Order: sequence, then structure tokens, then C-alpha cells
Amino acid sequence: MGRTTRTSQRAGRGWLGAPGAAARLAAVVDAAAERSPDIVTPYVRVAGNPDRATALLWSDIVADGAPVAEVWAHLRQGVVPDGASARHALLLLVIVDGWRRVKACDSPGCAAPFVDATPGASRRRCAAHARR
Repeated sequence: MGRTTRTSQRAGRGWLGAPGAAARLAAVVDAAAERSPDIVTPYVRVAGNPDRATALLWSDIVADGAPVAEVWAHLRQGVVPDGASARHALLLLVIVDGWRRVKACDSPGCAAPFVDATPGASRRRCAAHARR
């Protein structure tokens, strides 16, 4: 077995490939979005066009200019202290599970952005309207 094969197998067993990883990562991003909705708002507006949403997200990450090593150190600890870290976490979520978890509330008159952290990505309302 070659080195590349072993490395690929180890990577596949990492936390991003684990069952429920997308929902856990979505919960981290959703918590950041609840604190600062503007973190996901631009992407919810264009989420119907995944290529455009991804390009916009990538452009915003580059514009942040945040030290990547520092941001990823926070993410490994499950900490999202700022917008740059939230955008990186959102990028990871999109890589793992696509844009299907980035949504707008369907409660009449709301349309607040949120990230669906349910296991089946079936949530339809923001935190303020989820219990109604």
C-alpha cells in the first residue's frame, strides 16, 4: 500500500468524514450566524446559484485577509470568534454538504438567514420562529 493511499484512508476517517459531521459543523456556523446574521445573508441571497454563492464566499474569505493558520486553529477547537472564522467554517460546510443547509426563514415576513443544523437538513425557520 502506497503512502498516498494510507494518507487518503486516514483523511477519510477524519472528523469531516464522520457521520453527523455536517450537522455539527452547521451548528457552529448557525451559532455564529445568530450572533451576526450578516455573515450568511449575502450567501442566502444567491444560494439558488451554487457557483455564484461559492465564488462570493471565496471572494469574501480572500478579502478578509485573516491569517489562515490562526483561523483554522480556532476551527479545530470549535471556536468561531469572528466573521473570518465563520466564513471559513461555512466554506468547510459547503465542501462537506453543499449549500442545502444555508437557508432563509420561511415564516411570513421574516426571511432571516440561518444554517440548518438538523441531521436531515429539514429545518424551515430561523431560531426566533422555530418553536412556533
